[in-house]
Amino acid sequence: MAKYLLAIVALLFCACVSESTDVKDGVIIFDSSKEYPHMDLKLSDLADVSFIPLGGEDSVNFLTYSCYLPESIYIDSYRIIIGDVVPERDVVSKTIKSIFFFDHTGKFERSMGIWNKYPRNLLSYKRMAVLPLQEKVIMHFRYSDPEEMVVFSFDGNVEIAEYLEKGYMSSVMNDKLVLFDNLYKLESHPDFHIGRALDVYDMEKGFIKDFEDLDVGDYKLAPVDAGWGMYSTDTRTYITNCRTDKVYALDTNYKISTAFDCVYKNKEYPNDHNIVFPLIETDEYILFCNSMDGYSEKAKRYKYSNWIFMKVEGKIYHISNLGDFRFYVSDTPAHDICNRSLLQDKVCLSKYNKTLNSDKLVSVMDIEFLKDNIDILPEHLQKVLESKSSDDNPVLMVMKFGKSLKPQI
Repeated sequence: MAKYLLAIVALLFCACVSESTDVKDGVIIFDSSKEYPHMDLKLSDLADVSFIPLGGEDSVNFLTYSCYLPESIYIDSYRIIIGDVVPERDVVSKTIKSIFFFDHTGKFERSMGIWNKYPRNLLSYKRMAVLPLQEKVIMHFRYSDPEEMVVFSFDGNVEIAEYLEKGYMSSVMNDKLVLFDNLYKLESHPDFHIGRALDVYDMEKGFIKDFEDLDVGDYKLAPVDAGWGMYSTDTRTYITNCRTDKVYALDTNYKISTAFDCVYKNKEYPNDHNIVFPLIETDEYILFCNSMDGYSEKAKRYKYSNWIFMKVEGKIYHISNLGDFRFYVSDTPAHDICNRSLLQDKVCLSKYNKTLNSDKLVSVMDIEFLKDNIDILPEHLQKVLESKSSDDNPVLMVMKFGKSLKPQI
């Protein structure tokens, strides 16, 4: 009898443990209708912050809109590499540049991708990846014929990589290129491609294909460009898929598993989505943001929030330092709202802060914005701005993560 009682107690204990976490069968469950406990965190609790003013040629602001997009910036101890969209108005000049190199202090060094050095009609790029050990920059250009992945070496040589002619998005895991195209295998879409949706490419060995492919879901459930994302560490690549409202993980053994399952129920608008974007992963936690995409009023004016999943506890916490705000309610651009919050040591991060580094997020702050908010800037940055004009290149606010974080309840 005692053995039976012990067994019953053990089962009840396991059930209680299971119910007290946000993990089910190894999958993190994120339910947008659930009230999660709050964790009061400042940005400085999570990351070391530095500011890098970017130099330029003849005081010309050559960086355009793409530096506000995710995964167009790479930073290490020696260099900064930024991929930049080329404005259509610059095509006539035939001096198109797509990749810019700076030293670690922000001093401009050189640029690549000039029109007359490349035989195709390149206007802009979709995604960029950096392989630092191999000193290569890989870019997926659009408006070329055909759209293709192109390899640039750090010294400026260009290789037309026909063998990489695919990939709506790319990321780097363990110095290998992970390519993903959400149009593959979608016969319901008129421009669908034939082949795999997910590939891994080794620059020396070629494609690695002997692993299960990723199911991209039904095209009718979401537009092609909505709610996709990739984030890589040395051990896994996360892929956000708004068609299935899940985040998948590809590990170094090329096994695909579900990392996040995003629960959102709206009978009136069944095509609305609650999407999770992993931003930073450490040994202790996964920092992520959520976004709602769709046609309902709630989705159009969605609440933007940051969350943290504590691995040991198996729990999700809402970071309450900033609270929620709605992008489309205020007349102030969301980018400026987030930047001012970051300058005030608040956590206000989204997929638009992602870089090509697994441990860094970046916010791009233009000179005019910084001067408008000079009262909350550190003193050394105020001095830098004294010699800057609105035509100068922006300042990078670099957030390097990895601080140890004790659970707060």
